[in-house]
Order: sequence, then C-alpha cells, then structure tokens
Amino acid sequence: MRRVLCPPAVCIAILLGACGDVGPEQVRDATMVTTVDSTQIAVAYPSTDASIQWRGWNAATLAEAQRLERPLLLYVATAGADGLFAEEDELVRSLAQERFVPVHVDPWLYPELDRRYGGAWPTLAIVMPDGALIAQAPDIAPDRVRIFLLRMLSHLQDRAQIVRAQIVEKPVTRAPLDGEALLLAATEAFDAIHGGFGLGSGQPASGQDALAQVAKHPETTLLSFLAAYDAVHEGSMAGRMLRRTLDGLVASDLWNRTQGPFVYAHTESWKLPRREVDAAVVGGLLRVLQLQVSNTASDDYAVRELQELIVNTLFSEQSQAFVGRRLPLDENRWWSDPILYADRVAFMTWVLYDAGNALSPELQRMRHTAAATLSSMVSAEGIVDHAHDGGRPLGSRGLLRDQLLVNLALAAAARVESRDDWSMAAQRVWSWTRLALFDPQIGAFHDCLAPDGLVNWPIRTPFADDMLPAGNALAALLLLRHGETEQARQLLQRVPRHPMLRAHASAARVQLQLEDGA
Repeated sequence: MRRVLCPPAVCIAILLGACGDVGPEQVRDATMVTTVDSTQIAVAYPSTDASIQWRGWNAATLAEAQRLERPLLLYVATAGADGLFAEEDELVRSLAQERFVPVHVDPWLYPELDRRYGGAWPTLAIVMPDGALIAQAPDIAPDRVRIFLLRMLSHLQDRAQIVRAQIVEKPVTRAPLDGEALLLAATEAFDAIHGGFGLGSGQPASGQDALAQVAKHPETTLLSFLAAYDAVHEGSMAGRMLRRTLDGLVASDLWNRTQGPFVYAHTESWKLPRREVDAAVVGGLLRVLQLQVSNTASDDYAVRELQELIVNTLFSEQSQAFVGRRLPLDENRWWSDPILYADRVAFMTWVLYDAGNALSPELQRMRHTAAATLSSMVSAEGIVDHAHDGGRPLGSRGLLRDQLLVNLALAAAARVESRDDWSMAAQRVWSWTRLALFDPQIGAFHDCLAPDGLVNWPIRTPFADDMLPAGNALAALLLLRHGETEQARQLLQRVPRHPMLRAHASAARVQLQLEDGA
C-alpha cells in the first residue's frame, strides 16, 4: 500500500534556473524491525516498486551520467512513501534505464539531496549531469510517470540549448534576522481554538515545499522559541500561544498515548493525523516541556508519557541508540527503522542530557549508551556519518546539522559523564565543521560539501527549521556557547531575505539569548 507525505497531486515545475541558497554500493532492500508483544521481528520492508535497476548516489554514477551525457532520473522515495513504479510498464522501465541514469534517493539517507531535488515524497526529479535541477514531479500518480518521462525527454531534445541557457543561479539577498517579525507571523497564524499555527510548516509555500502547506505540524522549534520568549517577557502573547498549543496537542488525536505523538495532522483540529512517529517530534516536544518556566500538572504528566514512550518504543537495545522513526504495518503492528540517523540520535541524546538527572535510571542508561554510539559515528578528522546500519556507514557524511547536533550531544554527555574522549570528539567535530563548511564570502555555513564535478550544485545555507533546528541556527548557538558572541551576531545577519517566517524560530531563539546577554 502506497503512503504519501502529501495529498495526491501532480506538480511538474520546469525550472528556469538552479536553486540558490554526497558508498558505491547499490541501493539495498530496506529491512525494518517490528515490535509485537515486546519481541523484535525482522521483516522486509513492503515495497511495491518494480525492479528498475536503480543506481546509488555516488561518484561512479555521476561520472557515468557525464560520460553518457544523460540526465539523472532521481526517484526520491522512502519507507511508506513510494510506489511510483508499482505498475509493470516496460516502456517506463526502458525509458528510465536507457534514456536516463536512474538513481534512487532515500531522503532519510541523503537529506541534502532531498533539500535540493525532493521535498514531497515520492518525487521524480530530472537533474542534469552537472547537478542542475530541470524538472520535478512531487507525488505524481503512477499512471502519469510514462508521459512525464516522454515529455521531459522531448523537452531536453528539442530545447536543449534553451534549457542550458536558462540554467543560472539566482542571487540570494540576505538580511538580519528579525525576531519580532517572526513573533508577529506566528501571532497572525495562531489558531486560538485548537492551538498551533494553521496548516503549513511556516516555510515558503513555493516549489517543492508547496504541498507541505496542507498539513498542520506541531512546530516544536517554534514552541521552543515561544517558551524562551515568555521567560524573558512574562505574560506575553508568546506564553498564551504556547499554553493553548500544548493543551490542544495533548488533548488531540495527534497525541497517541500508545505509540507516541504523530508527525502532523491533515486538519486544523489535529484530526486525521499521519500515523508516523519521528524521534525529532518526540524529542522536540519533550524539550519544549522541559523549557517551561512553570509546568502544569498536565505538562508534568505529558513529560512522563513521553519519557515512557522513549523507553518502551524509541530505544533499540540491538543498535544501542534511539530509533529515528516508526510506522504502522497494519492496525496493530508497528515497525521501527533499524538504521541509526545521527541527527535523530544526537537530538534525543542532547535533549535528555539537558534534562539533567531528573530522569529514570533507565533513561540515564539509554542516553549514556546512545552517546557512546554517537562517538563511534565520528571519524578521526571530526566528520560525522549521517547513518549507520549494524555499524556500517550509509548515505551522506559531514552534513552541517549532523555535525552540530553531535557536537552538542557529546559535549553535554561529556560534562555529565566526565568523559574527556567525548569532549575531544565534540571539539574535532566543531573544528572540521568550521573549516570545511563555513563560507566567508556568504558569511554562513553550507549544509554540506559539494560533490566533485557538479558545477551547478545548488548552494544551501539553511536557516529555516523543519522538524529539527536549522544548521545555521545551531551554528549560531555553538558560537554563542563558545563565547564568540560577535560571530554569532554576524551569522544571524546573513539570513536569506524574504518575509520573516515561523521556520526561523531556532535562529530567533539564539538571538533572544544574545539580546539577554546569555
């Protein structure tokens, strides 16, 4: 059964410019772990996609596309959000394998590729061998794949020179972060009846992000900002919005007391939630509740519920770390992704260490174990592997958000556990990040290193949060914690200019700390 992260729609965008602002192994069959009566059962992930010979995203694949002068056909799909190639269509298979270089991209393994070429899952994207995005079809219907491929081939054949001439990088204008404008944007979107901030994630409603606007998200990074703002400006509208949202969330269908809070809902009243659990949302809500100046009895009960859910469903004894995501197999059975994702493991570990010792002995053991596992994902140079499967690296390396969350988690763990080796690992991670990812001309951090040979690789310097804090917001926090307040201020002057959005909440929270002299 095909599951999607947005409503069925076809949104084919012919892009007239590149976007502004990286294992040779073949794509393997994913295996998941099902929890039934506390028993871990390994099962093959149920995918209905046909047997197209997908390549992996690696240097050999990119070299092949450049040698053959063929466009890449990127299939951005993951567990529970695939199925575009379920039909046995020989023409589609022939087109994909003979006229394109077909590449499967799991957005959980390659978030930097999803940021550039995906957005909604599943998505088909046509990418030139130099990295330029030509077209994308988010959540296209399976029976429309054939005509999409034929039209793209015709377009590239008949208008090749025009396409090439129009691939230019759009300039990005940058401006200082405006926390008060962000608060105003949140106030205008606030749902006083149900709590939360209406449909959408607070990110730009354009391009591949447009379809995300039809879901209502908890927006935990915005809630963290509101909690911090209310601590400085007691009795403000921020505190009232936070209180109503927390009350609405805990009482809603989104707050599942068996599996955990779900990722988003399809209605403003939090009904029709997507039945998926993401450690980023669980950790984010726990962090918000821990930040509260004065918790209610309901808040304290919610904290206990979240902590019990983490112990019971979000820690893998086999992997010795926190599970990144869980989805249902059917009405009664759930499976957990066995792959460890550095961002999710690090974020949950950081949140639990920030809670101090007000945790059960079991949670204290789990956070200690997860920190040890995180340290194994850091190379001698300070480069973080994005994902591990049975100790084997998968997917990307050296992603900005991974680097900074791992630094924060290991530094927090080192202070509590008196582990000099973890402290040194955190320092290596930060040193590599500043050296490799900071762009002095832009004045901000890139989200990753550009792959070799991709001259039209779109530059990204993320300040906007999704389910986790944005990379440059975390960088500003690290600079502040290291006493480099002026550098933190300068970084927050380099936000891409557009109407201030709720998704810049993590950066605005750092700005609050700067203004408060923290």
